[in-house]
Amino acid sequence: MKEKLNQNIYSELGVLNARQQFRSRILAIDPSGTGTSGFCLVKDGIISFLEFKSSFWKKHLEFIIKLVKEERIDTIIYEHTNYINCLGKDMTFLLKLFGGIETLKYTFELEIYNLPADQIKTWGKKIKAKTEQIPNLKPVGKSNRWTYQENKISKHQLDALLVYLLFLKKY
Repeated sequence: MKEKLNQNIYSELGVLNARQQFRSRILAIDPSGTGTSGFCLVKDGIISFLEFKSSFWKKHLEFIIKLVKEERIDTIIYEHTNYINCLGKDMTFLLKLFGGIETLKYTFELEIYNLPADQIKTWGKKIKAKTEQIPNLKPVGKSNRWTYQENKISKHQLDALLVYLLFLKKY
């Protein structure tokens, strides 16, 4: 039986009740193949944040697999890019990580979605310019730091949150 999602997060965001029928353990990812990946973990409507740092894309994938197993994730949403004109080591490793994430559906019972990076970045710019707002998301001073529900989050965790929220708006 599916666990009931906390209605507050969804009503706070103005998302229709139909959204509550969605799966209950979601991992939204701002991926990096050679740096810092940000994670927004949504379990039963409660949001928490994680980060992982490594210069090796396989370590990022191992961390994601560990989260899928430990948190019993049933949906992964990640920011995707097709910047093939910037092919260097970092982009090559990021593309490998994308492939690794996509193959998880063959090993685990989960759904995988991706959203274009340009949509996340465009929405993020509107939020930073204060032309759009997200409830409980506040900038800290004039820095590039943020709080969500009174908890400090990094720019990578912010992007992961935006991945999750944009997914809710689109689907």
